[in-house]
Amino acid sequence: MNDSAPSPLDSPKALVWVLVAALLPFAFMAYPPLQDLPDWSYQARIVNEMLSGNPAFTADYALVPAPVPNSAIILTLALLTRVLGPIVAAKLLAVGSAIFFAFAYVLFVRRRTGTVAPRAELIGAYFAVGHFFWMGYLNFQIGVAAALLVLALLPEDDKELGAANAALLAVGLVVVYLCHFLAYSALAICLLGREAHRSRFDWRGYVPLALASVPSVALGLWYAAVGAGRFGIWYEYQHILNWIWYKAGPFTPVGGFYPVSPHAAQWTVAAMNAVAVAGLGVLFVSLIINAAKNRRSPWTLGVAVLLLVGFIGPTRFFEVIRPSERWLYFGVLVLLGTSASPWLRRPISGWLSAAAVVAAMVTSLLAFHASGEIDAYVRDVERVAPPGEAIMILTDRHQGFRPTRALDERLRDPYSYPNWVDPLKFAPYWVYEKRGGLSPTIFPTGVVRVQSNGLKVPATYERLADPAIAAPFGAVAISGRDPYLSK
Repeated sequence: MNDSAPSPLDSPKALVWVLVAALLPFAFMAYPPLQDLPDWSYQARIVNEMLSGNPAFTADYALVPAPVPNSAIILTLALLTRVLGPIVAAKLLAVGSAIFFAFAYVLFVRRRTGTVAPRAELIGAYFAVGHFFWMGYLNFQIGVAAALLVLALLPEDDKELGAANAALLAVGLVVVYLCHFLAYSALAICLLGREAHRSRFDWRGYVPLALASVPSVALGLWYAAVGAGRFGIWYEYQHILNWIWYKAGPFTPVGGFYPVSPHAAQWTVAAMNAVAVAGLGVLFVSLIINAAKNRRSPWTLGVAVLLLVGFIGPTRFFEVIRPSERWLYFGVLVLLGTSASPWLRRPISGWLSAAAVVAAMVTSLLAFHASGEIDAYVRDVERVAPPGEAIMILTDRHQGFRPTRALDERLRDPYSYPNWVDPLKFAPYWVYEKRGGLSPTIFPTGVVRVQSNGLKVPATYERLADPAIAAPFGAVAISGRDPYLSK
């Protein structure tokens, strides 16, 4: 392949084939194997039950009395669930989020570069069905897609917003905020960077952006004022390899499914991800060099800030896990989508694009296998769990770089490498969806809070012998493998 040779990867149709390869198996899956999706689906179920006045739910749960940053997606899922049922609704949301992300990125690239860049667009599809998708972070993925649309629809780089565009931007900021706070904050950084490039020290240039931000900032202050979350900053990097694993994870294209993927397959996943991250690293460095030479770009400052906080940021911030990786991810997306680097016309980008197709196919096969494992697991839970009762869920605490594991042990375990997804972690929620029941574990970043004292009890492995602790639960569902189970 050379710079001028035509390639199938230079056709916009290649993006469609990546999406088809990754998403077609969803039509045949019993359950979508996205790790966190069952929790969001169950919260949608709770919202529907509470709005219907079901006393079994109104007594044990409460809706957060504030605009939660994840609320748009949960409410959308609640509406879909009413019409289609929980499992079909969850699969439709997953497929729709990937398609929306991919085509939002296409529009972003074309609007901000003024050209059709199929290879950059195809690498965008690579992320649409990448790590955060399989982790079930659909609130974040949809929020990122909405943020990219906002950036795509901005006026030309050297033009001020104006009243009409500021009004549209205000709506866009509210939508992105209601999808996910980290997508919103990353968008805000890019907007500030663009305006700083355009207006410099002329404060009048910032007025339209400030006015457009008022509604979304007001929603955020309202949410913070009701104390809906617990503020805190956590750094949980044990050493430099742990830091590298965290930062590389979002850019690994092949999703391994722990603990259900065959051991040999997981080594294949680790090898493919290593090659992909190395290739992306070369492309990333070339884009950084190109951006440094092209300081006239209005996106350079915002991207630089996102990359900086992405590299030095914490592992958890205000109830949200992995904020720094997500800011880094957004910065790379913007850098890639706004770059006119000649590297995007060189063979390496073609190979990366081809790798995106292969990665999507491999992951879809592993995902289909994982879906079958979820189905078997749910059937096992259904056989022993009394209908309508709470289930205590004990999930695997396996972490690739836990302090209790020696380095040589980690390196011999393919599941310690980035981008594994645990599809069984919240699988018992599907039992609640099918047969009823109350869950004691709800994500704190959602729209629902547990208010029943019986369900609030912190259930851990050691406390199972305590009748007062175990009494509210009709069964215990354990997922994972020794020696990493909750203990």
